[in-house]
Parts: sequence; structure tokens; C-alpha cells
Amino acid sequence: MAKQKSTPPKNQTKLSTATKTYPKWFYVVLVFIPIAFFALLELGLRAFNYGNAYDVFVPSASTPSRLVLNPELPFKYFRGMSAPPTVIPDEFDRVKSPDALRVFIFGESSTAGYPYPYTVSFPAYLRRALESLYPNKKIEVVNFGIAAVCTYTIRDIAEASVHHSPDLVIFYNGHNEYYGVLGVGSSVRFGSSRVVTNLLLMLQSSRLFQLIQNSIGGMAKLATPEEGATLMSRVVGESAIAYQSDAYQRGLDQYDANMRQMLQLFGEKRIPVVLGKLVSNLKDQKPFVSLTETPNADAAFESARAALAKKDTVESKRLFLLAKDLDGLRFRAPEAMNERIESLAKEFGAAIASLDQIFSMQSPQGIVGDNLMCDHLHPTVAGYQLMGKSLLETALSHRLLPAGAWSIPLDSLHCLTLASLPYSPLDEQVASIRLAILKNSYPFVPKGQPNFFLRNFKPTSFLESLALNVLQEKVMYDVAHLQAAERSMAQGDTVASRQELESLTAKFPLNEPVWSNAARVLMKQQRYDLALRYFLRAAALKPTAYSTKWIGQILLTQNNAKDAARYLEQSISLGSAKDAQVYYNLAGAYYNLNQLDKTMNALKTCLELAPTYPNAKRFYEQLRAEQ
Repeated sequence: MAKQKSTPPKNQTKLSTATKTYPKWFYVVLVFIPIAFFALLELGLRAFNYGNAYDVFVPSASTPSRLVLNPELPFKYFRGMSAPPTVIPDEFDRVKSPDALRVFIFGESSTAGYPYPYTVSFPAYLRRALESLYPNKKIEVVNFGIAAVCTYTIRDIAEASVHHSPDLVIFYNGHNEYYGVLGVGSSVRFGSSRVVTNLLLMLQSSRLFQLIQNSIGGMAKLATPEEGATLMSRVVGESAIAYQSDAYQRGLDQYDANMRQMLQLFGEKRIPVVLGKLVSNLKDQKPFVSLTETPNADAAFESARAALAKKDTVESKRLFLLAKDLDGLRFRAPEAMNERIESLAKEFGAAIASLDQIFSMQSPQGIVGDNLMCDHLHPTVAGYQLMGKSLLETALSHRLLPAGAWSIPLDSLHCLTLASLPYSPLDEQVASIRLAILKNSYPFVPKGQPNFFLRNFKPTSFLESLALNVLQEKVMYDVAHLQAAERSMAQGDTVASRQELESLTAKFPLNEPVWSNAARVLMKQQRYDLALRYFLRAAALKPTAYSTKWIGQILLTQNNAKDAARYLEQSISLGSAKDAQVYYNLAGAYYNLNQLDKTMNALKTCLELAPTYPNAKRFYEQLRAEQ
């Protein structure tokens, strides 16, 4: 049987091979959906306060009309670290006062004043000096120094600060371009690409990005630190960086590029800038790592010592500088960094403070060592004051500060500023222990070696125990200062007691209870004249029944009845209405003002509150007899 050829049904259509086209709005929607999803997710995370905004400045907790560097800002850079470095709580007005002289200072741990309190730093010196030079201006010297950061962090702060109209900007930075966070040799970085680093820094403020980071454990999470590890030892990644290697050059280029952005920004706003050249310990800091170069760092250092022994100071200094540059651990900036600073200053019209030369002139044989440096790169207390003096002289000599300064010889101004240095025996003990911790950590000891200094440290005095408790956060610094002041007073050392109180109030200048508590210590010493200054400052910050009461009583003993009466009346209005002592002293003030009716009324109230109050009844009866 023959096969019949099958034919398709007549109604079957042929499949089309033409590509279907969609309207343009379809593609727009296709792109918009994921964008909208992530945008809504970002908004949702923000609505539920997830993550951090990382605003550079936030309102002061005590005075919302003033701004302070955001205490949360370091978390943006030190990802995965539970205790990043702290910021300095210097405040400035949100709206700049017409009579303000505002100076912003940028830098690293040396700007912050490490290992001493920030009140010892060179920005603190500048504040005290400017307050003497410009008594009729509101001085705002703001220290933006943060430990273990490089120019990426500094740039972010600088870009936000330019909108707050500083009258002068000072930079002292460059040591941390290799091992500071985001530095070319740091364990906390986003790779070697500058473009990638800038992009990821920009994304840090995104809550969605923070969610992703937290979900995967952080993009740059630090390993669990060894016992007693310091901040810098924890952020060192690529340890050895050879002289003139690619990494060495990248550190210089990173500094140069970030500084250019900042200097251009300030230049566009016509804000004057001072750049400080970097200082290091040359004579007394042996290279941390000696690599295989010829000559190597150790050989150059020993040759420098030999030349110094022969009193060839020129050759010795050259070799000490070479030893520093050959040091494979680049905690100290190479001399090429100072050359970059000079080049940038020339290009952007910034003033140069030749701190390296000034420190050399103040050092034996013209070579900086332990005389002005307490470790490899941080100055001593005297060194920080010398930095402040030199930076101020640079600003004045270049006429970068406004007119109206008092005519004070600079040497006299320096002596006056040194005399008001708020540095106490407790501060010295805290700094000493902090420095010992540093020198028992990498790079002063082999990497990975545990730091048992604190575990083995046995205090031998009350002050050492107190300082240790401060560092271990068992006692707050303000409480410790008061305890040290009380102890010194009990031992008859009124000078040390005063130093503790001066240091305390310098650290917490806007804290009313701090000033009142300091005044209370002076009252126990019967130093009423000194206590008055502290009480007046406390009352200026926030008048209380306690501070105004004692101001009134002290003024009464100084025969200032008019002001005494005013403060005692204020004390009553603030809560002393049941304090018989206040009414008795108020009666004395009224009597001296010849206001007898008010005197009688005050005495009546005093006796109603305390019928046996000493002398009150006799005083009252005497006045009645006279009437």
C-alpha cells in the first residue's frame, strides 16, 4: 500500500521567526525596579536607624549650638575594630561669631598630643597663646588630630571643615601614609587603587553598604589583637617597605594627591594655610628593620654614631637621616615627605614651618634625639610647646593672623604660655605608663610577641595606682584628678594640688560640675580667692544654687556687697530658699549696702529656718534696738 503524503491542516499557521519588540518604557521599568528596590531598602534602613551617618560634625551634647568632631567618625575608617582611636572634643560655634578667631588644625597622633593629654598638644599651646594675643576675640582653636590615620581621613574632615570659615588652617601630618589606616602598608585598606579607595569611602555612609559589610564580617576586619597590642601595631599590614620601592613611592604619591585636594579647596576659599615639616627622633632611635640594601639601615646608623663620636656633626646628621630613610619599617616619614611638603607649599602659596630645622637648632650637636622626642616620632612635653611656638611665629611672620593683636614680645608670650601649661603629676604618670606600653609592643619588640607590661606592672605609689586605673578605665580621668588633688592637699603639696585642678578644668572646660568640684577642693584649702575664679566659671556655664551661694559669700568677705547680694539672691531663686546660711550672708550684704529693711527680712527668714543660727539672733536684736 502506498504511503500517502501528509499535508498540514489548512487552518495551521506557520511559526513566526521575527523578534518581538518591547516598548521603551519596558526597559526603563526593567532598570528602575532593582534601583527602586535598593533605594527603598536604603530608606528603610535609615528609617530604622541602622548603621551610622558618619557626619563629620555633630552638635555638642552639652551645647547644641556648638559643633564637635563626630565621636563615631573613626568607625568609618577602622572597620571591624571595637575600640578605634578617639577624637578630641574641641568645640566651635555652629554660627561663627563676628569676633571669633577660628583656627583648624589637622594631623595624626602628634597633633593629638600623644602620649600626653591633648591639653599638652601644640594646638592647645596655640589656643593659650592666641588668648593672650587677642584678649578681645573669641578664640576657637580646634584640634582635629586622630591617632593612626593618614591623609584619606584628614581629607574627609578638611572637606567638611571648609564650610565653617576658619581664619587659619594648620597641617602637621605625613608620618602615617604607610601604616596609618588606609595607608599603603596598612592592614586596614581597600587595596592599592586610589579610585577604589575613594569609591569605598564614599559608600561608607550608605546603610545598605554597611549592612553588606556587617553581613560578611567587614571588608577590612582586624584580627584579634595580641595582649597589650597598641593601635599602630594592629593596623600594620605590609611590614617591610624598602627604600624607593613601589610601595614607598605610592605612599609619597598618596600624600601628595590627597594634600593637593585639600590645599586647592582651602585656596579656592582664600583660607591661609601653614604646613609643618615633619620631625623624627634621629639620634636615639635605632632603625626598626634593616633590609639588604647596601648600605643598610643598621650600618648607616652605626656609621652615624661613629661620626658623632668624632664630632663630625655634619656627616653624622647625614647618616642618621639616611638610616631613617633606609629603615624598612616606615613609622617615620622619609625625608622625601618633607620635600613634598616644601613643593606643595610653594605651589599653593602655603607658609612653611620648618619644624625639623627648629628642633635641630634646639638639640645637642644639631641632631634631634630624646632631648625633644619621647619615642620614634612623638615630641616630649617641651617638644610640643616648641612646635606651638614655631607654628605661631610662622603664622605671625607671614601675616596670616588678623590685625588687632596685642604688642607682646614673642619670648615674653612664650614664657606666659608655658606658665599656663595644664600638666599635672597624674598626667605625667599616665603618659609614662602609656609610653611604656608602646615600647613593649611592636615595632619596639618582635612582631607577635605579647605585651605583658600591664600584667606585670606593680604600682609603687598612690599616683601610679591612680594612673593605672585611668588607663584601664577603672576610674574616670576627671575623678582621678580630684582624688590626686585631695591627696596632694592632704600631704601639704598645694602646688601639685593646683596643677591637678588646672589640668582637670583644661580637659573639661565646658563642664559646670568639674569647675564646681575643683572649687570645692580649693575651699578646703581655704584658698577662697582661687576658688572664686572656679565658681565664677561654673556659674557662667550654668548657674546653680551651690556655685552662686559661694560666689556671694566670697565676694562678701572681699567687701563687694553689691555683687555679693546679687549672687546670693540668685542662689535663693535657684534652690537655696531653705538655706539659713545664705540668708544670713545676704543680710550682711544688705547691711553693708545700708538696706536695713531687707537686712531685717533676711535675718527673720534665717531665724525661721534655723532659730539657733550663730550670731543671727544677736544681729537681729541689735538692729531692732537701733531702730
